[in-house]
Amino acid sequence: MPKNRRLEPAADWVPLRKAVFTFGVAADDTAADLFDKPLDTLTNAEIAAISDKPSIRRLTRMLKEESGATGVNIDTDALIFSFLFVDNGATSFGGPPWAILSEDRAVSRDPPVAAETETNVFVRIDGEQAARESNRYRAVRKATGLVWRQFMLRAFDRAVSTRAVALYARTQSVSAGFEQLPADVWPLLEVADWQNGVAVAPDGTTYWSIHAQPSTVKVRSSGERRGRKQKIDWDGFVKSRVFELLDHHGWPDPSDPEWRTQADVEAAMSAICGEQVSESTVRLYTARFMAEWKRTKAGN
Repeated sequence: MPKNRRLEPAADWVPLRKAVFTFGVAADDTAADLFDKPLDTLTNAEIAAISDKPSIRRLTRMLKEESGATGVNIDTDALIFSFLFVDNGATSFGGPPWAILSEDRAVSRDPPVAAETETNVFVRIDGEQAARESNRYRAVRKATGLVWRQFMLRAFDRAVSTRAVALYARTQSVSAGFEQLPADVWPLLEVADWQNGVAVAPDGTTYWSIHAQPSTVKVRSSGERRGRKQKIDWDGFVKSRVFELLDHHGWPDPSDPEWRTQADVEAAMSAICGEQVSESTVRLYTARFMAEWKRTKAGN
């Protein structure tokens, strides 16, 4: 293909806002025997079995358990999480997961001005209702963060890193032609606008109108053993990418929902590797690279 040829969106391209709902969840239940077990009773092995590409059924159950809602629904067409609470006054919340997580919608604990002319009892009950709604919304945001970030996004990241999914974007300008993004670029990007598919790289490069496409390249399963396994360049390529992420995000911070602990760095490293690597190996190299990065920042 000539270098200057402009790519045009194909029929099977999916905008980023829908891509995670398409490639980050399983079409069918692949571990149905685990779905009747409460989330907090699952072992690490069982969680791994369902988290590679979790089903809508499992994700819906997680949202319900974590939020305490009476009813929960994931609409993969409208791209919406919906929550319904009916006890002690009905309340409903809903929206795209990125909108739920970005909204600062804490409900004021102070009663409305109109209630000041009523009895003290009325004011006290209204305040309790406001506090209850605020607590419910916080629970909704917590549940949404768990399902969206820890399960759906990680499954989508794996699909990109294993090249099961190809990404395309306009670089720097909304009028530029589409270009395919290398798989190792995706873990470095920070999505600024899920709705419109806009992401920014650590060097400031902006990628517009990101789309995903199922890859035509056959992805080899972990059980296939054809040829010699490619050696991972830990101290070269992988280390440099991890350092770039740490330079961009800084040291993991509990206040950062996407970069709270070492586990988030490990997830990014797994995506960078682009193939199945044991959890213990990833953890070992992550700890080592984080320590080295910290020393360089300290000037030692």
